[in-house]
Amino acid sequence: MTQQLNLIPEKVATPKYRKVFVEELPQDLLGSLPSKSFIESVRRFGVIEPVGLIENGSMYTIAYGRRRIKAARQLKLISIPAMIYPLGWTPAEVLALIENQHRSENVVAKLEAIDTLRREATPEEICHAIGINKIQLNQAVHLLDGLIPALQDALRENRMAVSTAKKALKLEVDQQREVAQLPKIKANDVEQYLKAKVKSNVESLPDSLFGDVPTLGWQRQAIPLLEQLLEVIPESHPAYLSLQEVQESLAVRV
Repeated sequence: MTQQLNLIPEKVATPKYRKVFVEELPQDLLGSLPSKSFIESVRRFGVIEPVGLIENGSMYTIAYGRRRIKAARQLKLISIPAMIYPLGWTPAEVLALIENQHRSENVVAKLEAIDTLRREATPEEICHAIGINKIQLNQAVHLLDGLIPALQDALRENRMAVSTAKKALKLEVDQQREVAQLPKIKANDVEQYLKAKVKSNVESLPDSLFGDVPTLGWQRQAIPLLEQLLEVIPESHPAYLSLQEVQESLAVRV
């Protein structure tokens, strides 16, 4: 009879913190190699978050932290910090999924940190220190600077999701003020204002720009080309919003 896996343990186990030798850990690790920026981060700061291991006699099963172990090997580190869990408490796969859930990226906290750092450091220094590229930094700064203070507060107070905040960047200042008055700002709220903005922009354009409606061949061809451009151009680029408005305007007319 097959023994049933103990996916949900009866009680919480207290893992032991220990420094483990890298050479004692399994060699064959799943997953891709760590990025250059991640390796450089480990080189400068070490392995900050301990890896998760299940102890089985003199051997270990890796639950989480494979990328950290790979980076440590490339940097020829002697030992790294680890949390050691007892054998049989719960499968390594469960620990891996739970750990991933617990350390999901807090985008708002990241934005706050970047906002503080940029007051005292250059963009190059920030990118080098935290392992992001210039485009990623510009996107974060664009999100911080493109929102009025009231919407920035809504983001911090969890009244608005980050994805909704990115949509709100396209609103005019007066529209942002109106949206900020809502107790909970949803994507649909922002999209309604965006549609009104696009409609207003289209109505202000001369009909000669669009030609005869039944024969809008070039407009139909232009829409997918604009969509492709928007996929490769960073949202922080000055041309991004202008191209997006043109694409949305054509979509309304076609």
